[in-house]
Amino acid sequence: MPSGTSQCEDGSAGGFQHLDMHSEKRQLEKGPSGDKDRVWIRPDTPSRCTWQLGRAMADSPHYHTVLTKSPKILP
Repeated sequence: MPSGTSQCEDGSAGGFQHLDMHSEKRQLEKGPSGDKDRVWIRPDTPSRCTWQLGRAMADSPHYHTVLTKSPKILP
């Protein structure tokens, strides 16, 4: 006859233990203490980018680097 608690409830099922999802979520919301100076932009806000297709690279507010050509290593 089975006992009142299952293996999953008492944490003895193969060494796995139940994780408290709410405490884990609270920890992720707070984040590490060093993240106070970061500024996060929400993904659902409108973009403030001023770049448009067809403009010169010099007018772009983004940083561009010239790609270097890969050396030939095979004969």
